[in-house]
Amino acid sequence: MLPLNKLHNKSIMDLGSGLGVVQALMMGLLEDIECTYIDLPENLIYVAWFVSKYCPNVHINFGEMNNNVSKPVINLIPYFYIDRIPLNRADLFINTFSLPEMHKNSAKKYLEFMHTILKDDGSLFSINRKDTVHGKGGEVNYTMTGISELVNSVGLFNKTEEVDIKNSFSLANDSIYPQSNIEIALYSKRVL
Repeated sequence: MLPLNKLHNKSIMDLGSGLGVVQALMMGLLEDIECTYIDLPENLIYVAWFVSKYCPNVHINFGEMNNNVSKPVINLIPYFYIDRIPLNRADLFINTFSLPEMHKNSAKKYLEFMHTILKDDGSLFSINRKDTVHGKGGEVNYTMTGISELVNSVGLFNKTEEVDIKNSFSLANDSIYPQSNIEIALYSKRVL
């Protein structure tokens, strides 16, 4: 689905990157890429630590995108600085288990943001809950909008490929991530 040989010399961004494992693994294999992590400031501290251990030769920019450094480079951008990211910069956006966790309006704004940051031939790689789950009490007391509904509501991406997954990422096999509600998909940017 994501052939690594096509990611040479590309700009890859991850919204809600957690520890940054996905991009760090890519950077470990491809030393000529630019990776940008967009997350909460406290999460970016973990990313900086993890990446500095896994990819010790990488240049790390904090809060800014610096074009005057050679690759490999990592940009750590807190969510409140996303307006500093140049338009049409990214070749690939990654989102894993975060857009559906947000309030629907916030998630839609992030999808609109991704659309403006992606190059015209760019893609969104998503591993998320596919369908909407309504609060059932306990830990989750609100509706979590599925990625299919979110993407369709903004009308800015076309699903180009999907992998059917039978097993859940949830160890508890709970109502949040049931086995039949995970989507691994690649979306292309719809050029307007």
